[in-house]
Amino acid sequence: MLPESKPPVSSSAPAPAVRGGGILTEDVELRGTLYFERSMEFNARFDGQIHAQGPLTLGAASVVKGTIRAHAAVTIMGKILGDIEASGAVELKSGAVVNGNVTASTLVIQSGAVFNGQSTCTQPAPVAADFDKLFTKLS
Repeated sequence: MLPESKPPVSSSAPAPAVRGGGILTEDVELRGTLYFERSMEFNARFDGQIHAQGPLTLGAASVVKGTIRAHAAVTIMGKILGDIEASGAVELKSGAVVNGNVTASTLVIQSGAVFNGQSTCTQPAPVAADFDKLFTKLS
């Protein structure tokens, strides 16, 4: 006896919610504009613009030529030729190569990473100490 089969899903039924993020593997090559809302692990080759709402991880095999605009953290282990703007932190892991400018709340560069560009940290700067009051005995 065959097990009872489930009825086919109607094309008008809503798609199931995706709980996790996406993964683009190293055998993928894309050109254009990429938008995503959840987390993305990216190991592909890409030429264009990336607009990320969720966290973005660029793996060691990733190569990006273009701009990245992120509303969350960006972790880089691959190679990027282009500018990065992130509301969250940008972290360059050992082996990462970034040739471009980075604007982020925080920039972390590990030993072994290469960064050629300018950085701008958008996190509010702490209030500077009044140095005249600190060195009262030198007056």
